[in-house]
Amino acid sequence: MSYTMRHLRYLAVALLATSTAACSGCEDDLVPIISEDASARLDGGVRLDLGIESDAGLPSGDAGDQTRSLSFDGTSPVTLYYRATRDLRFLLRNGEGAAIPGEQIQFGLVGATGAINTMTAVTDTQGAVIVRFTAGTTAGAASVTASAERATPVTVLINVQEDPAAGLIVDVRSNARLPVATADARIYIGTAAQVPSCATLRAAPTLPTATLSANYTSLPGSRTFNNQPSGQRVTVFALGAGPNGVTIARGCTDGVTLVGATNTRVVVDLDQDPTDFDGNYDVLLQFDLGTALPSPYDTTVNLVTDILSNPAGWAVYQTLAAIDNQSGFTSFLNCTVPICGSTRRATFREVSANPGTFNVWNAATGLVDNFLNQLLGQAYVTVRTVGGDIDQLIRRFEVGADYALTTTTSAPRVAVEENWKALVFTWSLSCPQGDTGCARRPIELSGANAHLAPAAALFGASITHAPRTTPAPAESERFKIVPDDHPINIRYGAIIILALNEIVFPNLPSSIAGNNLSQVVANIVNCPNVGTSIANATSGLLSAAFVEGLCTAAVSAAATYVENQILALDSQNNPGLIGRPEDGVTGGGEFYLLDADHDLRTELVRELTMYAQWTTPGNPTQSQDITAPITGAGRRTVENCTTDTDCEAGLVCTPVPHYLKVRALELDCRYEVGNTAGGVGCALDADCASGICFDPGSGMRICYEACEGSGACSIGTCTEDAASVSLNAVLAGLGTATADACVP
Repeated sequence: MSYTMRHLRYLAVALLATSTAACSGCEDDLVPIISEDASARLDGGVRLDLGIESDAGLPSGDAGDQTRSLSFDGTSPVTLYYRATRDLRFLLRNGEGAAIPGEQIQFGLVGATGAINTMTAVTDTQGAVIVRFTAGTTAGAASVTASAERATPVTVLINVQEDPAAGLIVDVRSNARLPVATADARIYIGTAAQVPSCATLRAAPTLPTATLSANYTSLPGSRTFNNQPSGQRVTVFALGAGPNGVTIARGCTDGVTLVGATNTRVVVDLDQDPTDFDGNYDVLLQFDLGTALPSPYDTTVNLVTDILSNPAGWAVYQTLAAIDNQSGFTSFLNCTVPICGSTRRATFREVSANPGTFNVWNAATGLVDNFLNQLLGQAYVTVRTVGGDIDQLIRRFEVGADYALTTTTSAPRVAVEENWKALVFTWSLSCPQGDTGCARRPIELSGANAHLAPAAALFGASITHAPRTTPAPAESERFKIVPDDHPINIRYGAIIILALNEIVFPNLPSSIAGNNLSQVVANIVNCPNVGTSIANATSGLLSAAFVEGLCTAAVSAAATYVENQILALDSQNNPGLIGRPEDGVTGGGEFYLLDADHDLRTELVRELTMYAQWTTPGNPTQSQDITAPITGAGRRTVENCTTDTDCEAGLVCTPVPHYLKVRALELDCRYEVGNTAGGVGCALDADCASGICFDPGSGMRICYEACEGSGACSIGTCTEDAASVSLNAVLAGLGTATADACVP
């Protein structure tokens, strides 16, 4: 039989009443019946509390409710690190210790250092319930209280604090256009005052010593560092290098705090460094001034070519002109309509074009010409054929120009200074056929010729990134330069003087060559023979001695006059080359800079084009278009090294073809090609750091090492012109050029 506590109390009262009735008048005997501690055991050992409380103070329900308990299955307080979690398990039991399933438990949270995942839960078959507490990132205390009906609430204290050990993950990625092969990260850890910011690191000439470092052999990449001090600040600065080992990108992340007991991830994005355009570039410009030159250049050039094409006829013409100037003889060179358009003296070109009209000139010229053929032989025949060469020489030539670029604060703008440094003429006379190296004649505009260079042109230019995918190979690091309109004050007279005095006259056949036109004419013209020829052509009307005297004075005076005409070409009124705005083009034109080796430093000039016209200062309406554009290409000016020690690490002093495309070399610091040092045996050019594997004459090929004169060598001694480099890849027929090299 089951009794409730209330039933048992009623039973006890009833028993007490019965005893009282059986013993009338003996109330004092109640004490022996119920013990003084007001408790008794009834019905099989049930202990009753028979105190003096009234029924109103007794709990309702089963007798087990009075011992229902709620407990925490763990030890309070609980300590957690930032962002950690802990499952808090509570147990609900009755007075006999048995589990109470299916009961709802309520939870309460006090404190702002974390959160719980639920506010209520139902006990399972074991009378257990779980609530999850997740710590935040604020240190402090919190409490979780569990409550159930008819049970005393239970509170668990939680202490949230930061773990003194933290994990750090550093990820490096690349946003650069160029491929980044490797990256190095410098990791700075410390207090906010100790750790440098990204701005500080970017501005530093050298980076300070880092706390940690990491190398990445491929990107994207990740590195993990355990047991780092929590709560410390982190700055990560990374540098990315291309396949050639040159730094091309960098990135930085700062302001990150390490959190204990967790991995703090820092992501660094590498951005490509800006390209360096500043510096000097050597550019070879091709000028084709067309078939017509503006006056007075056309007449002067034509006169020189006519003299050399027919020196006998020119000498006879000058002598007949002198005779016509003498009293009584005025008819030898008279010209009338329709040949000359009016009655006047014919020009040398008019006489040459109409020999049948000028019989004395024609007969005497034939006699002198035959004499010079016999006297000078092949040299005279050669001279008579150079007229066309001279014409091409001064109409089509090349200019070696220096372009100095400086980046301005008004990006994307650069300042440009253009200077002319050299001229290159093509003169094949006396050169073997196909020998381009012999035919190309450079003249430096320095030393005695420095004053012949035009004034420097100063102008601005805009610059934009202009990659190209076709034609192959693709050029991702290509930049378009558009110069502002600017004149080129070309000293064309100086060009003609240089061409004649330094190329044509000295390089005629040795028996005729001279330093100027007067010397050349004097070496060709034979006035005694001219006198005899004119005397014969006039049937003795004029004596040979008389004509010879006039010839000597006339030819000398005429040659001096032509020399003065040539010198007059180089005056302050030289025309300039400017743009043609009426055609929608500018004198600035355009060109491209290319970073072909992907080291973020442009080294090549490509596709230079300028459109121009002749114009005379003070007479802008007197202009004449140049039929072909000025074109060109080039490269960054060489460093003129002499040994490898003149170059930075990873670079070697190497002979390269001259920018003027002549038979000459220049020495420049270039990136290493192979792994073999100079003076060591090799099989291929690609084996050598210099990229040149040559035979110094010993039958054994070695790698090139630069030296000069008695300069020191790492192996062997410096030998003059020991190495030869083929230049035929630059221009067919250019041949080979030599350079000093170290020979074991």
